[in-house]
Amino acid sequence: MNVSRHCCILLLLLLPFWLAGCSSESVRPEPLPLRAGVPELPLETVWSRRFIVDEDGIEGLGSHGVPVVTPVADRILVVIDSDLLLLNDAGETVWQTALKLENKLSAQVADGIAADKSMVVVATLDGEVMALAVDDGALLWRQPMPGEVLSPPVLQADKIFVHTSNGQLIALDRQTGKRLWVYSEILPTLTLRGTSPPLAIGDKVLAGFANGRLLALDGATGSLLWVSDVGTADGRTVLARMADIDAALLVIDGVVYSSAYQRRLVAASLLSGRILWSRDISTHLDIASDDRYLFLVGDQGQISAVDRLNGEIIWRQDQLKYRRLSRPQVFAGRLLLADASGYLHALSLRDGSLLGRYRFSSEQEGAPVLKQHEDALLLREYNGRLSRLILTEK
Repeated sequence: MNVSRHCCILLLLLLPFWLAGCSSESVRPEPLPLRAGVPELPLETVWSRRFIVDEDGIEGLGSHGVPVVTPVADRILVVIDSDLLLLNDAGETVWQTALKLENKLSAQVADGIAADKSMVVVATLDGEVMALAVDDGALLWRQPMPGEVLSPPVLQADKIFVHTSNGQLIALDRQTGKRLWVYSEILPTLTLRGTSPPLAIGDKVLAGFANGRLLALDGATGSLLWVSDVGTADGRTVLARMADIDAALLVIDGVVYSSAYQRRLVAASLLSGRILWSRDISTHLDIASDDRYLFLVGDQGQISAVDRLNGEIIWRQDQLKYRRLSRPQVFAGRLLLADASGYLHALSLRDGSLLGRYRFSSEQEGAPVLKQHEDALLLREYNGRLSRLILTEK
């Protein structure tokens, strides 16, 4: 990453704090008050752990930052500080290993972890990819990258795809880590802090970039197959021209769904990239879906359901605005979202009405992460607590 672009990203990260310091009032709007009369959601905590780093190392779950959690089969991978842990479905540690760079310094990870039944791949903020055995955490190989990695890699039978923050999509040999090909995009000066993870579908690999372009590449050669513009970088100011694709791509029945920050939601043909429909809805969080609708959280916390076939907005729920929501999760016939005030909300998939609410914690500094794991939910709080929850009434 060049210095000027790095500085601009830093400026974007610091901008909200600078604005807050220049104003007598908080820049962030107050969350809307919770509606009375919503029943309690029937959830039960199966187990809960909190990771805290002290002078002696790790005790349970926690660090200077927050855990990165990735479900894999019947187990759970957790990166905290520079340690990688494999947990069983009871929340117990199977193995733990320190992530060290080639220069022996501790590795730092944002969200760059992926795994299958035989391999764990960790991509770091330091620009290094490491492959480890899933059985015991033994290092298999490492490969330097030309930039930091902020999103999970993608594992295939013979390749691994990595998206770096400087606009490169890189294919690595799964067995050796050798670089097979590199595709590069020119990015704008100012971007969001994040990247969309690549998505491998058949012989194609898809990727969305910070310039608003959605691409399909040949997975074997890296040659460009098609391009679609999800967000066009127009506007009077640098901030207004931001059009990052940070949310994970979604492919259903031969259609690619993608959203760009401050721009629109797009459905494109997987075969040709031709845009089938578009809707002016912006999100930087991953999109959820069921057999009929797409569900997304807008930049202010408004929740929308969109018809997958034509982009029509079916319903919109505004009662959870400004609550710093997690990405939506379809689970047990409900749409679930957790917020930074310590509540988990259940919405109707068909009309967006509030079906239930569950208090899991007090207010925290950042949004939680909610992921499905088998027939349960993993809830990672900003304070480092990780819990496995089940619905006691389906």
